[in-house]
Amino acid sequence: MKKSRVGIVVCIVLFLFTTLSAQSNNIGIIGGINMSNIDISFDGEETDEINDLIDMEGSTGFGIGGLLELGLNESMSLCFEPMYLMKGAHQSEDIGEMLGSITGTPLQNEAMIDISLNASYIEIPILLKMTLGSGDMQPYIMAGPTIGILMGANLGINALGIGFDLNVKDLAKSTDYGIALGGGLRFPIGENTFFVEGRYSMGMANVIDEDKIIEALTSAGELAGVLMNLYGGGGLVKASQEDEIDLGIEGKTKGIQIMAGFCMPLGS
Repeated sequence: MKKSRVGIVVCIVLFLFTTLSAQSNNIGIIGGINMSNIDISFDGEETDEINDLIDMEGSTGFGIGGLLELGLNESMSLCFEPMYLMKGAHQSEDIGEMLGSITGTPLQNEAMIDISLNASYIEIPILLKMTLGSGDMQPYIMAGPTIGILMGANLGINALGIGFDLNVKDLAKSTDYGIALGGGLRFPIGENTFFVEGRYSMGMANVIDEDKIIEALTSAGELAGVLMNLYGGGGLVKASQEDEIDLGIEGKTKGIQIMAGFCMPLGS
């Protein structure tokens, strides 16, 4: 099945190259920044309080890659832009009040906890581009699907001056997909072209693997049960393990990308 899919993709690519050879085809580089966020929510049983605690803010990363633009006619083209792209989010909270209620002693200073979630992807947008004018400055609009292949994911936690990082790639799904739309300006320089563009991308896939998270929580619970049994009270842990975990956790990416690039005729 996998071989047949690869064969279909190869045939499509060869077809595009042969049938579009008479049009203007370009190859180039692209890079810029990605102002992204990851919307995380829970819809499982008794998770309302968790949702109230989550208020993730955006994070800024970078993206860099190449592009292949295949001309369809004088104003339309199909653009592939595979790139290394960083996505993420962070949240900072003062937990002084909570710690004070636990210890019974109000804290005089802020007790901040900083949480950051960063992921890196090989992102492949496939965009239909329409050029709206000609001359020295050519505006264009574009839209299309995107697919991302996860390269790495890291969770950073800094609490009360103590920080550590966790590799959480195994807790995330290997692919992300969504849609992107935007526009830009092309500046022809002889046969070559410089361009700047901005686009909004919205992920449609849940990038969090809930099954892996539940598995990790269960393993942690089993370890806690062993330790608790050594000192008594293991029955409490055992009872909690027997309950079915229902998180309903979902995470979707979104971002605003500001990019610039340079392209030249293919085969020049």
